[in-house]
Amino acid sequence: LLFIAGWSWAAEVTLVSYDKDSKLLKVAEGDSEKIYKVSNQTKFIALDKKTGASKHLPYEKVVEGLMNPKAKGVLKLDITVQDDQLIEAKLPGRKK
Repeated sequence: LLFIAGWSWAAEVTLVSYDKDSKLLKVAEGDSEKIYKVSNQTKFIALDKKTGASKHLPYEKVVEGLMNPKAKGVLKLDITVQDDQLIEAKLPGRKK
């Protein structure tokens, strides 16, 4: 009998909604929706599509983007999760 505890996995998802009071991120994965808990240890990273450079984002800036009505149903995230906890989220960098 093989038992694996605490494994993590990554996926590309689309933002459905974010509740900043409960820190719950709702995303669409294919045809289903999932909810993940954001914690103080969650890492947020912006990726530059042209150069591939990455930059750490503070939680406050990420919340602004997640709460933007234009992002819902459009914003793509690459997430890493463990159980129901969001470990890391990679977001596309903003256009300048």
